[in-house]
Parts: sequence; structure tokens; C-alpha cells
Amino acid sequence: MPVIQYIPRNSIDDIKWNRCIAEAANGLLYSKTYYLDAITHQWAGLVLGDYVAVMPLPFKKKWGISYTHQVYYAQFLGITGDNLTNEIVLQFLQSIPTRYRWIDMDLNEKNVLEDYNLIPGLSCKHRHNYHLSLKKSYLEISKQYAALCKRKINLSERQGIQYSSEIDYNAAIQFFITHYNQQLNVSELYYRKLLAAVMALHAHNEVILYTATDGSGKLCAFIILGNDMHNLYLIMGGSDREGKNQGAYYGLVNYIIKKYAASGKIFRFEGSDKPGIAFFNQQFGAEVHLYPQIKINRLPFFLKFLK
Repeated sequence: MPVIQYIPRNSIDDIKWNRCIAEAANGLLYSKTYYLDAITHQWAGLVLGDYVAVMPLPFKKKWGISYTHQVYYAQFLGITGDNLTNEIVLQFLQSIPTRYRWIDMDLNEKNVLEDYNLIPGLSCKHRHNYHLSLKKSYLEISKQYAALCKRKINLSERQGIQYSSEIDYNAAIQFFITHYNQQLNVSELYYRKLLAAVMALHAHNEVILYTATDGSGKLCAFIILGNDMHNLYLIMGGSDREGKNQGAYYGLVNYIIKKYAASGKIFRFEGSDKPGIAFFNQQFGAEVHLYPQIKINRLPFFLKFLK
């Protein structure tokens, strides 16, 4: 098996890295170099051979200790490449340099992880994502909608909700902050990074903003949708109280599904373990896909309690 190398960001070959992401069956846009540059504080990479498979390592430093971490709006990084066996996944994890004393990250759905007890300090749990295949026609896909979903869509139609694509990503993110961040309490820095990452995707024609407006033309729901050759990614979305009461978010997801039906793509809802969000995703007939969340504790004994 070729050697797995640790490569600092400034030495990574962007063309080869992004080609690996684009061509691999499990390649996701979150692992593209230009998305990582915008969304992370810093990152480096593990590379198998001549970019046969790659794994980004977002990292920070606290109290003089370097650690890798899960990044907001960069789900499912993990290892990208074809024919990823359990052995290869374990070798990647064992290749994370010892300078990183604490490792906390989500892998992706194709990273099969068994026998993880072979790695000292590693713990693993499986989390939930939801996928909806868009291979079939809209008529066939919509037949599997739950009764509640159909009622909400019909409600949005009666309320005269209108749908369109826009380019004001900043307005959409500010809308989200206004209606959700009091509950989420996420630092404004992460929203600035998300805007930069979305603009990087926009420069590569890999993102679209879809909006729902009410009868007066007021924004009541939106979805920032990543879009590549194989997948649609629900990067961010939400609605205000009036939008919820009018079924606008259900209607907007339905609008997107109708637009991309029979495209062969996968609609990735990008979550969730939260029961309410999982329930919403299932209303459209989405199927659960598990992915590993790993933690590796290499901290000195006297610091282990901090994690």
C-alpha cells in the first residue's frame, strides 16, 4: 500500500487534491480546497500516494496544545477516495500526527470503521444523515411523501408562496441569524466564514440560493443549496414564524425536489440526530445513512478530564 503523508496546507497540490474529491464516489464539496480555506481556521491534509485518497485535518491550538476539531458547516470531511476498506480508514486515523493531542471529527458515510479499539484512546459513535434519491420522476418521488408533508405543501400553495433563485447569500445568512441564532448561540465569526465559503462555491458554480416569499413579497424561508455532479447539499436553511405557519419551508424543499427530480443526484439533508429535524427529513421519504463521529484522546493524564 502506498504511504500516507502528512502535508501542510501550503504544500498541498490543489489540482490533484480537488481532482481526487471530484472523481471519488464519496467526494463531497466540503473537502474542496477552496471551501476548506474559507471555512476553517487552519487545515492540513493526509494524502495516500499520489492523491489516491485524501483527508483534511482542520486544527486549532489552545493552551499550547494542537487539536483537530469538527468545523461548523463542513460536515462529513473524513477520508475521500475509492475502495476505502476498514484497513485503509484505520491507517489514515493512525497517520494523524501525534502533535494533535485531541481529535474530534465527523467522517463521511463511506468511511467504514470497524475494530477501532485497535487505536488507543479512540471512541466512535454513529450519527444520522438523511438522503433522498432523485433518480425517479417527481411523480414517483412525491408519492412517498408523508400525509403531513402533502398537507403543508398544499397549505403553501393556498397561501400563494412564491419560489425563486437569488444571489444575496449575505441576506439569507442574516435572516438565519435573526431567527435562529439566539437559540443556537453560534459565534458571528462562523457565519462570516460560512459566507466566504459560500462565495467560494459561487465562484465555482457549486451553490444556489433558493428563497420563498409570501404574498407581499417578504422573505419567509430560504435554502443555501450546494450543487455538484452527484449531490445537492442543504448547507443552511430556515424559515421565520410566518413561513412556518404557511408551510413555506416544506414548499421550498418540494420546489427543489421537483426541479431536480430525475437528475440522478442525491439530496443530502445533512442531518440530523435531533428528533424534530429527523422527522422533517423523513416526511419527504428520505432514508437514514449513518456516519462515524470519532474522538481520539491523546492528552496527558492530568488534562484528560478537561474533555
